[in-house]
Amino acid sequence: QLTPPPPLPTTTTTPTPHRSLTVTLEALRRGSACADLGQCLEMEFRIASRFMRHPDFVSGVGAVMSKGATPAAWAPPPASADELEEFFLAGEAGELDLPTPPHVL
Repeated sequence: QLTPPPPLPTTTTTPTPHRSLTVTLEALRRGSACADLGQCLEMEFRIASRFMRHPDFVSGVGAVMSKGATPAAWAPPPASADELEEFFLAGEAGELDLPTPPHVL
């Protein structure tokens, strides 16, 4: 007979989501409105381009490279809608240039 697992500890506070989780949730919401895969890939490119220059990326890579010896320091979620919107705008990398499929021409 199986013994049930012990109950999970309860906390009185709700953890604050990290910036990346907030941006991911917004990307999922926006992605459902994309007309096609190309639009989704363009949005993902903008987000990835922003995160590559964000301190979370450097901190996360450093934590992985040090095998956890240096824990990552994650940024809090965006403080405003404008700050969140920056992840969805074209940045210094420009736009993703996808070729038009031949059957669409």
